[in-house]
Amino acid sequence: MGKSGRTSKFDLLIGRTKTKRQQAIKVVNTPTTSNITNPLFRIIDVRESQPNTDFAVIANNINHTVSSDFKSAFKNYDVPIYLWSEREDWLSSFQVVI
Repeated sequence: MGKSGRTSKFDLLIGRTKTKRQQAIKVVNTPTTSNITNPLFRIIDVRESQPNTDFAVIANNINHTVSSDFKSAFKNYDVPIYLWSEREDWLSSFQVVI
């Protein structure tokens, strides 16, 4: 539940560990300028009520180029963007080693 009173759904939720905070991730299939508002609003809306959660976006840049407006909007709110084409580089950071 966000500050707006609306419920927001995230595509991935990675639970916290002893060394990492919980992570909520939105997946954006078409990371263009016109697709900034919904995922960014959801993150901003929920961030205040979930202070122990890190938020991020996975952007599909295989079929669409990530627009510079998309990148800068999320950067301005300190929300990292993980590019799908680079998943081999960042995927291991989400894995829990037992």
